[in-house]
Amino acid sequence: MSKIKITKYQGCSNLDVAAAIIELSSGLLKMSKGDNKLKELVIKLAITGWNISLYKAEDNDYSKKVKEKLPKGFSEEQNKIFENFLLNLIREKQEKYPDLLKGITSHKLNFQDEEIDLVVHALPVNPT
Repeated sequence: MSKIKITKYQGCSNLDVAAAIIELSSGLLKMSKGDNKLKELVIKLAITGWNISLYKAEDNDYSKKVKEKLPKGFSEEQNKIFENFLLNLIREKQEKYPDLLKGITSHKLNFQDEEIDLVVHALPVNPT
């Protein structure tokens, strides 16, 4: 007789995922002030971090995967900031939203004054 492991799963909408992305990246977004290019980069990094967080890393260390995904052309200091941002985002996502198991496949980002309008398309992934 086989044993089936039931994993707790909470259904979520694309709106839930988008709101979580904005919430998890709010600190760096605030520091971006009116620089929409920087805000766009922060959101793209947050989406990358979200997707990385859905899978277990070897020894729960996401550093290698994060370093592979850092944008090119930035200084060592800037890359360290982005690396810390991603590692913190992954940790916070797993703590605050452990049951939101949708990977983001695409997104659309618009800015209205200081407001961020983020629309994501996300699909369920198998829990790890």
